[in-house]
Amino acid sequence: MDRLPLRAKLALLTLVPLTGQLLLTAQVVPPALESSRRADTLGALVPLSAALSALVHETQKERGMTALRVGSGHRRFGQELDGQRATVDGRLDELATGRRDVGELPEALGDALDVLDPLLAGLQELRGRADTTDALGPLLRDYTAMNAAIIDALGTLARVSEDPAVTRRAATLANLVLAKERAGIERAVVSNAFASGSILAPLHTKLVRLVAEQEAFLGRTQAWASPSTLGALDALNADAKVVRARALRQQALARNLDADAEEWWAVQTHTIDRLKALEDAALTELEESAADAKDVAAAAVRRALALAFAISLLSALFAWRVSRGLRSQLQELRRAAERIASGEPVDLPPATTDDALGALRTAFRQMSEGIAAMSRHAEALGAGDLGSPIAARSRGDALGRALESTRTSLATLRTRLHDVVVSAQEGRLETRVDAEGLRGEFATLAVETNHMLEAIAGPLGDFEVALAALAEGDLRARVPAGAQGDLARRGAAIERASAQLADAMRAVIEGSTDVSRSAAEVGTASQELAEKAADQAAQLQAIRSTAGTVAS
Repeated sequence: MDRLPLRAKLALLTLVPLTGQLLLTAQVVPPALESSRRADTLGALVPLSAALSALVHETQKERGMTALRVGSGHRRFGQELDGQRATVDGRLDELATGRRDVGELPEALGDALDVLDPLLAGLQELRGRADTTDALGPLLRDYTAMNAAIIDALGTLARVSEDPAVTRRAATLANLVLAKERAGIERAVVSNAFASGSILAPLHTKLVRLVAEQEAFLGRTQAWASPSTLGALDALNADAKVVRARALRQQALARNLDADAEEWWAVQTHTIDRLKALEDAALTELEESAADAKDVAAAAVRRALALAFAISLLSALFAWRVSRGLRSQLQELRRAAERIASGEPVDLPPATTDDALGALRTAFRQMSEGIAAMSRHAEALGAGDLGSPIAARSRGDALGRALESTRTSLATLRTRLHDVVVSAQEGRLETRVDAEGLRGEFATLAVETNHMLEAIAGPLGDFEVALAALAEGDLRARVPAGAQGDLARRGAAIERASAQLADAMRAVIEGSTDVSRSAAEVGTASQELAEKAADQAAQLQAIRSTAGTVAS
């Protein structure tokens, strides 16, 4: 991981969590949430389904009693029909309450109820016609249309959930409701036939179709039903009143209408009630399956959330691992930068990657090495080593160029000062430091050195002039004022020596005068003495001659 390029690390840091979240979002969470939503919706719809089931059961009864009432020529079953209508009205109130409790409805159920609402609104008008007409066909058609709309609304339950168990229970319920609806229509048709003692061909054909459809729906129920529902169906088929109802059905199919309409009504109602019991049991199973589906969906959501948490945790750990490596390297570089900023030497390990972070580390190493090299050059300059050129590391190496410029200026100044020193050692004090090309303090140092030389050479020239005048006997020569320090003291010494020499010369001159005067006096005395000596010599010669004469 540490050797991955920075771009790859950042890409992994971003893509791994994002990919995990996207996969989770696309594959796990939406289905789980959708299943949970469907389960919640189904759980809320089960009470509404119960209200629809109860309503269709009672409207089926009202349809059958209406058939009895019309078949008897409106002479019988009036009180029973009024009671049944009141029961239907109560079921309508329950349905309205159930619809308010559900809130927002699934689209399919909403569409089915939109079809049902106008039919329920026309129920009072349908009852009014039933109380005044002898035409049963249109009444049965309108009641059947209303019941079919109720059953269609019930059937939408099978499309709410995708859970197999819920679908089976919903299909069982739907087929039982449809079978019971056909049984209710059959009750109305046969009741009218037995009550009137006749059955028209269209109604007979309809009866045949109703029986076939009823058997088909019960067959589908057996295909979808749970074991307990299958047992209840077997018990229904063995029920004596159900068996009697089917016998009366066969009699009606055979156009043998010599039967008691009330007996048929009672046994067929018993059969329908048994089917309603099966329907209620199926609705209970549906409610249990919906609850199970809700639990499963909730568990799926929990698993999805747990998986999301796990992926997020792994992503966080991965991000922490990558960011920790990045942070460690960046902190190392930050510490290196701080040490460089404080002037300390830095020895970073070589980069192990060729990414941006590796390039940054390499740049830091090069910068540190460059600063160390410049430090060594600066130390060499401080130690007086001006002979080694400082090569710039790049075109933009301002520090290298500045140090080389400093070295060059110092070397130039050193050379020019050396020339002046050599000239001074050789007695040529007229040589000056060439300040051309020097800048700043270097130029100032050259100028001030020249001023120093002038401050020395000027008094020395004055000394030379004064001494030359003294050498030629001009004891009036003096050293001009202006020299300072040692030169002033030496000028003063020359002044004192000149004064003393003048005094000595005056004394010599005065002594010479005295000597001349004494010499003259000595000369005069000597002349007198010579004259006297000559006289004495002459006398001695005379004496010597006399003596010789005497001796001879």
